[in-house]
Amino acid sequence: MKVDNIKNVVGTVTAPARKVYTTVKKSFLNDVARNNFKKAAPAALICTGGFSLLSLIPNRKTDGKQKKLEKKSGTLAAIAFAVASFKKFFNAENKTLKNLFNDVKKLNFKDGLEKLKTNKSNVIVYLASIVGVKVLTDIATKGIDGIVNDVAEPKKLGD
Repeated sequence: MKVDNIKNVVGTVTAPARKVYTTVKKSFLNDVARNNFKKAAPAALICTGGFSLLSLIPNRKTDGKQKKLEKKSGTLAAIAFAVASFKKFFNAENKTLKNLFNDVKKLNFKDGLEKLKTNKSNVIVYLASIVGVKVLTDIATKGIDGIVNDVAEPKKLGD
């Protein structure tokens, strides 16, 4: 590949990456979004901690790899956090999730944001926190699993 082609590809990729970075950074500086995140932080900690404890499930494989449930713990934690924190991030205190989604589904995106009394920053922080819960749960699950495997020396298949 020519150096000019690589330079063009890097230039093409860096501009959108900078825009995404500045958008997310500005979203975390928004007072409303930051306050909503602070309200939802206990749910994030509970989901991350609770689902990472799935790594305590006995592991009887010789290769020490995680089982299906342990691998899915991050996804399960993200789903649980998304449901638990939805009312904290959006104006949905006296509504059920089903009714709220039916109302929002009928609207376009701007009208939906207005009905939820939120802004783009709040949505970005909500989505970033869901991804953060998934990543942290995956890291914690792997870490706990590694510690348990070192300390407990699980039985190998056939033992």
